[in-house]
Amino acid sequence: MIFVAFCADVAAQFVPIQRRLAEADLLNTWTAPIGSGVYLLPSAPRPGKYLGQNIVEA
Repeated sequence: MIFVAFCADVAAQFVPIQRRLAEADLLNTWTAPIGSGVYLLPSAPRPGKYLGQNIVEA
């Protein structure tokens, strides 16, 4: 099974929901996560710009 979520801020939007689910979801009795990842998907470029141009290196 693959789950995909699109968030502007993973720590503020996704993590709190997952913590609440971990406490109350009975499905956790029969499942075990084996991996995860967070990936950046750049927005579509505006006219005259190129893909990824608005991404700033950390």
